[in-house]
Amino acid sequence: MDLLLGLARERKKTLLVVTHDNNLAQRGDRMLRIVDGLLAL
Repeated sequence: MDLLLGLARERKKTLLVVTHDNNLAQRGDRMLRIVDGLLAL
């Protein structure tokens, strides 16, 4: 994950990660949640 995040930031690209792991999710610049099937900003 360190490699992927580093490459994305270095190359100014978007990396989409779908996870149930809150620790991993918090490593990103932005976190979106789906609650009851709806996108919760």
